[in-house]
Amino acid sequence: CGLALFTSNTLTLFIAGKCPRRIMLLVSSLGCSLTLAVMAMSYELRKWEGRCLEVSTELYTNMTREEVTSSCSYNMDWLPILDSMLFLFVFNLGYGSMIWITVVEILPPSIRTYTNGLAVGWVGVLSFITTFTYPYLNDAASGQVAFLIYSAISFVGFLCLAIIVPETRGRTEDEIKTIDTEQKA
Repeated sequence: CGLALFTSNTLTLFIAGKCPRRIMLLVSSLGCSLTLAVMAMSYELRKWEGRCLEVSTELYTNMTREEVTSSCSYNMDWLPILDSMLFLFVFNLGYGSMIWITVVEILPPSIRTYTNGLAVGWVGVLSFITTFTYPYLNDAASGQVAFLIYSAISFVGFLCLAIIVPETRGRTEDEIKTIDTEQKA
């Protein structure tokens, strides 16, 4: 996971000046949504393997425990690990870095002092909510529901970014204001 984090941060530094920020945010939000959905699916695969073991142990009494385990395994134990690394990668590509740049560029200089603090505070609140709710959602439905909820929230973020947030890279404050005024009209 550390390698994915290092790679995504390094790659972000190189492409931040070349790729449109809005595209990076869209890729990040959709990527987070998809990787969280895959994590929920990995919980479901684990349940299917468990059910297969229960049924096969009862039905196939002539098979050894190893044979039953082998026949019920999807061999997908690597999926949550790879998925976690992909999540870290896509998160840092946009949500983890570009959001801070975009917030500063969209807002007028006269209110940036206050809004930057509010943005950082809001991220802290959301991080706390995510960290606080996960154990309860995990207990309620073995984690699968938590990842599906987080995936849905990230997808809503993707839709909001696609509809509301303009591209800010290479544009002046006046151009961004014009885009914002056109979108409200």
